[in-house]
Amino acid sequence: MRAMIDSTIIHSDGSIEEDREQGVFYTGESIETGFVHADTPAEKDDENDDKNDDENDEDDETVGDVLDTMTDKQKLVMYAILEEAIEKKTNKTNSDEGEEEDEHMKHNVFDTETNTQAATLCHADQERILATAKSSGVGSWKAALELYANETGNDLAHADLGFNSISTLFPEYKDVRPGAPELLTDDQGWVAKVLKKVHKSPISRIRTRQTDMRDISALRAAGYQKGKQKSLRGNLSLLSRTTDPQTIYVKSKLDRDDIIDIKDFDVVQYMYNIDRMNLNEELATAILVGDGRTEGADGKIDPTKIRPVWTDDELYTLHTDVDIAAMKASLQGSNTSAYFGENYVYAEAVIQTLLYAREKYKGSATPDFWCTPHLVNVMLLARDMNGRRIYDNVNELKAALNVGEIITVEQFEGLTRTTSDSKKKKLLGLMCNLSDYSLGATKGGEITHFTDFDINFNQQVKITDAKSGLLRRLIDVTPTGEKLENRVYLRLRKQIEFELGAIAQHCLEVYMANPNAYDEYIPTSMLSASNDFYNFVLDSWPVFCKENETTLKAAWAMYKTYCDEAKVAYPYSLRAFKEELKNYFHEYAEREQTPDGTRVRSRYRGFRVEKFGAENPAPSSAPQTQPPVLGLKEQPSLFDQRFADCPAQYATDAGTPGVKWENVKTTLKSLDTSRTHYVKIPENVIVIDFDIPGANGEKDFAKNLEEAAKWPPTYAEVSQSGKAIHLHYIYDGDVTRLSRLYAEHIEIKVFTGGSSLRRRRTLCNDRPIAALTQGLPLKEARKTVDFNAVQSEKGLRSLIQRNLAKEIHPGTKPSIDFIFKILEDAHASGLSYDVSDMKNAVIGFAAGSTHHADECLKKVAWMKFKSDDRSPGGAADSQPMVFYDVEVFPNLFLVNWKLSGEGNPVVRMINPKPEEIENLMRYRLVGFNCRRYDNHILYARFMGYTNEQLYNLSQRIVSGGKRSDAFFGEAYNVSYTDVYDFASASNRKSLKKFEIELGIHHQELGLPWDRPVPEELWPKVAEYCDNDVLATEAVFHHLSADWTARQILADLAGMTVNDTTNSLTTRIIFDRLKKPQSEFLYRDLSQPVQALMPEVEAFLKNACPDMMAQRHGEAESLLPYFSGYSYSRREKAATDDDSRRNFVSTYRGEEVGEGGYVYAEPGMYGNVALLDVSSMHPHSVIAECLFGPRFTARFKEIVDGRVSIKHEAWDDVNHILDGKLTPYIQKVKDGEMTAKQLANALKTAINSVYGLTSAAFDNAFRDPRNRDNIVAKRGALFMVDLKHEVQKRGFTVAHIKTDSIKIPDATPEIISFVMEFGRRYGYTFEHEATYDRMCLVNDAVYIARYDTAERCTQRYGYIPDDVRKHPFGWTATGKQFAVPYVFKTLFSHEPIELSDLCETFSVSGSLYLDMNEALPDVSAEERELVKLRKKGDISPEQEHDLLERIAAGHSYRFVGRVGEFAPVKPGCGGGILLREEGGRYAAATNSSGYRWMESEIVRSLSLEDSIDRSFYQAQVDAAVSAISQYGDAEWFRSDDPYDVPPEG
Repeated sequence: MRAMIDSTIIHSDGSIEEDREQGVFYTGESIETGFVHADTPAEKDDENDDKNDDENDEDDETVGDVLDTMTDKQKLVMYAILEEAIEKKTNKTNSDEGEEEDEHMKHNVFDTETNTQAATLCHADQERILATAKSSGVGSWKAALELYANETGNDLAHADLGFNSISTLFPEYKDVRPGAPELLTDDQGWVAKVLKKVHKSPISRIRTRQTDMRDISALRAAGYQKGKQKSLRGNLSLLSRTTDPQTIYVKSKLDRDDIIDIKDFDVVQYMYNIDRMNLNEELATAILVGDGRTEGADGKIDPTKIRPVWTDDELYTLHTDVDIAAMKASLQGSNTSAYFGENYVYAEAVIQTLLYAREKYKGSATPDFWCTPHLVNVMLLARDMNGRRIYDNVNELKAALNVGEIITVEQFEGLTRTTSDSKKKKLLGLMCNLSDYSLGATKGGEITHFTDFDINFNQQVKITDAKSGLLRRLIDVTPTGEKLENRVYLRLRKQIEFELGAIAQHCLEVYMANPNAYDEYIPTSMLSASNDFYNFVLDSWPVFCKENETTLKAAWAMYKTYCDEAKVAYPYSLRAFKEELKNYFHEYAEREQTPDGTRVRSRYRGFRVEKFGAENPAPSSAPQTQPPVLGLKEQPSLFDQRFADCPAQYATDAGTPGVKWENVKTTLKSLDTSRTHYVKIPENVIVIDFDIPGANGEKDFAKNLEEAAKWPPTYAEVSQSGKAIHLHYIYDGDVTRLSRLYAEHIEIKVFTGGSSLRRRRTLCNDRPIAALTQGLPLKEARKTVDFNAVQSEKGLRSLIQRNLAKEIHPGTKPSIDFIFKILEDAHASGLSYDVSDMKNAVIGFAAGSTHHADECLKKVAWMKFKSDDRSPGGAADSQPMVFYDVEVFPNLFLVNWKLSGEGNPVVRMINPKPEEIENLMRYRLVGFNCRRYDNHILYARFMGYTNEQLYNLSQRIVSGGKRSDAFFGEAYNVSYTDVYDFASASNRKSLKKFEIELGIHHQELGLPWDRPVPEELWPKVAEYCDNDVLATEAVFHHLSADWTARQILADLAGMTVNDTTNSLTTRIIFDRLKKPQSEFLYRDLSQPVQALMPEVEAFLKNACPDMMAQRHGEAESLLPYFSGYSYSRREKAATDDDSRRNFVSTYRGEEVGEGGYVYAEPGMYGNVALLDVSSMHPHSVIAECLFGPRFTARFKEIVDGRVSIKHEAWDDVNHILDGKLTPYIQKVKDGEMTAKQLANALKTAINSVYGLTSAAFDNAFRDPRNRDNIVAKRGALFMVDLKHEVQKRGFTVAHIKTDSIKIPDATPEIISFVMEFGRRYGYTFEHEATYDRMCLVNDAVYIARYDTAERCTQRYGYIPDDVRKHPFGWTATGKQFAVPYVFKTLFSHEPIELSDLCETFSVSGSLYLDMNEALPDVSAEERELVKLRKKGDISPEQEHDLLERIAAGHSYRFVGRVGEFAPVKPGCGGGILLREEGGRYAAATNSSGYRWMESEIVRSLSLEDSIDRSFYQAQVDAAVSAISQYGDAEWFRSDDPYDVPPEG
């Protein structure tokens, strides 16, 4: 047995580190000691071991000696350690194969040849590390260890502790609050208020002028006395002051390496926020008190440019002293024993001083008080003599000071100023209204942020914008690409500063030699590397260059798209964008009128193409000499020598040949070739003519020379203009096949037939004419492509695709030319097409050209990717009508269709081929919402889309809303008509809801749309699609009245039934005029109208005679106006845009809704007259002559025509719309249609007009000036006036809803007044009904009972229409009373049907029934899961376990997105109705507490008795309770007549 105790450090890899001095103990027959120092060579054999032992016997202390010194406790510990060590060693020995078994351990454990050891830490190393840590340059044990490890190349670890890195032993500090460092700042709240309250002026240089009238004694008016001459008044004192701008800036520097290294927050944005905060504070401080710097100090903000309120001239600022002592004396009076607290005296002194100074205050509105927090606290702490606080809060103090707001400014503390008489004044506060303070700037006070990267100094800078005059000059640096060692790079970088003087001297020399050297300098390369806006314009270059103009709206739309695609971090605001874009155009017009009369806002003209030219020429102090590239100079012409015997003649004064060539006798050698002449050269001689223009649009000799130098060397001449270059070649081929255009501005001139070369010898070179055999483009006509193939969009797409694949031409440029050609031909032929979805592919293809990318992109910009008008579309009327529907999955495309007519089967097309779709498209296709989905899917397959492409297109349509790239222009007309589109507004609902309402079999698929469908389930999908086809046909017939209206409107407009109602109405009223807004009239409804154009006045006198027969309001206006009406931005607008939700309309102290006025006084009423304005919105249009006399008259014809048709006044109808309705009159008389159907068609058009005037999208009825929806607003303001007038006459106005008013206890007189009052505004009221009783719950819910016909006859002498139709019947508005079960149970007492016991649920996600009635209750587990998730204290295993237990308590069955369900009793097979979204389930709205079953199952299995009627009884009880709040519910429901208001 043996044991060992050592003090070595054992690592996880088994290696041993040596300590400087270590001991080893052995146990056995005898105890031996062996102390070996680390620096003493160890012996290997036993003999040497014995020898060493003998040598040390006498000198060394024995183990026994040591043991004798130990206490009993120490010995006990030692024995325990020995036992443990022996046990470990025994185990190790037993597990090691082949280990030597000897009685004694004869080797040294520190012997490096016996034990393989890693690097160790000896005592000397530890002392060295400790000394290093103590040094000032290191400072920590961790840092010292890292230095040691780096020097020795060793890793430090500790196996006993389980540590394997220093970072584990010495963990890094962790931020308490991760991210950017917290800011410690002075109070900043007041800064934002200053900048918000000051008035922003768009003018940077301002002047104020005043006439001083304060000394009125010399200016007073005088009384005239007879016989005395009138005296002149004194002179007026004129005051004037000008203020110039000053730039206020904050400049910071960041090193690029720091930006890259800092990962846990955005340091650039962080620094920008700090800079912005400092800038704002500096501005606000300068405005209130000045910047505090001494006069002449560096960075001083000039007080004559930003004028401080505190130190301004006495004319503008009142300076008043606060006298504390005087106030104390005043308070004490004669009672010197009275004690007033210092705070009280102080507060009273300040308040008195401010109030007295307020008497001389001439500012506008109520001022604010700006002071230190300490001053506010002093005044709040003021107490009276009884110790009670004078002011409990700041609001009471604010009232005492008579100010709008008290704003504390910490930075005011301790501020003083010295007056002109050398007195020092301490600032206590400022009282002012900062809206009187104008902050002027050319960009509305814009604060610009410049930040980007300067490669020269590895720091952030900014090339500011496209202006040629940069804010500072930068040196353009073009990296060589050569990489340097880090040391070399750092050394060179430090040397740059020593070169700055030489650089500056060079720049000075260039400037002195030629001050204009850099005038045209634009650093395009650096701009493109640092300026997002420049890159946007560069990206839009083809569009801007082609049009040479744009509008703010169009450019803004392009910019937003660019920012999204380019991931621009900090896009411009619209205002800043508008200003920046001006730098890229020569002209800008805020408003202008085009030749066709259209008014346009914010138009830019004259694109500055010079900003995007090639690299700018290097500056020069002298005119540049011609580089000897082509060797052009004045010398004898080799051309004259070679073609000396060719026929030639001088040009006439007109510049043309004067003699026919067959009659020419002169040759070239007989002419003076320095004069303009013509020469008939051989046909195989060609001339390459370079006419490239420069930035100014004129030919640029340098550019022509540069391009010509790239061609094979040959004889060259300069043209007679001196700016173009001609290269001459001998062409070894058929010159008749050569294209006349090599590239833009580079022409190939061929001289065949009677053509000749026009020339005048100027400069030339001395090279002979070279031969050219290849590389020139040939005429397209030689290509074996049949252009007749471009007879349909499909053929057009095929040809474009072949060119993009280079199947026709091997080169990019000829392929682009070819695409341009076929699109031009298609457009010229009148083909209706839209291939705009291929534009991006063509642009990308063009940009890939190696040598002609710019030219190709320019050509793409001119391509006509769609025809001017869509094709009429639709199959011939002789074709059968077919109803269809499509379904799209990643692996399945299904088209189901059926011929119109009962009994015809549904045909299923599974993954049909394009040819099959083409055949289907020959029919008159009818779909449901097919114009926005099915048509485009069908068209895409016709174009050859694969299933995968169809699925991607489907996803774009479904998720992208109105994304233009998801729709084909021609696909809209694939269908004959769209049922959803022609449905009237009240009938616009989903197909599933129609199925429920019409009792059609309602089926849901229950398959995920984004996953492939197993082939065995394809029949299930087809069955679902069958159901939708049948439903589409049923809805089509159900909406026959709407379909008839669509047919009539299409006939009147001369368009198709597939065109939208909006487009049909637009054509009927405006014909083909696309921009009729130039004739529109718009006015401010709050202002009187004193003059009208004669044609407008004539129209209104005819259309609204009662309105025009009188003057209106105090201003005697020609038209009604609403004084005091305002339309302004809300204080807390939801967004920064100009949408109507961010604005509010107010009139007569009320907020008026943007869609109409609503007012309610809930209660129980009797004898309620319901008066309704006939077609309020249309008559608002007419009364305002909104579309101008011409088009408003046409609109009025439609409005009047509808009324005439209802009354069958056929003679009047015959003259409407130029007699277009006459054929329909005959159809009504012949019984082919009803008058109601004809009137309904016109009603559809009328309703469409109002919707278009208020729409957010561009259309012919939308006037950009109509921001406040004038059509609805006029009616709303009128109803406010009417309410006040009725109330003024002692009547209650119970309810107003847009165009109707309900007046309880109405008399014939008040009804007559309302009707007459309406005529004054151009409106006609109809007495629609009288309610015997009405209970109004809120502004949208009421229940009422019509009066009897007898009482109405007695009261009015006539019977209102609704009373005639429903005498003493009930009517309900709003869901609470209109629920069929409630309405029938409480009021009408009609029998209850099954449909009355069913509810329709609709969700955006999915509906499920949880059939969990027989499953375990897992609500406790669900609550526990929610609780743990909320705390964040849940492990994955725990969550998984809970989810499994919860799943056992649910059985979800998908039932669709829309469904009809009945509440059923427990135990009857119902489930809990849930809506699912994002994997989470929640109860469907209004379904909680009940179990539900699909109504179709209830009906088919006759389970009516299972329905839980308590669901509806609860609604009945709630309805009775609601009525009881306002009166006797039993009386209200009875047949007892109304005499006087019942007591509730």
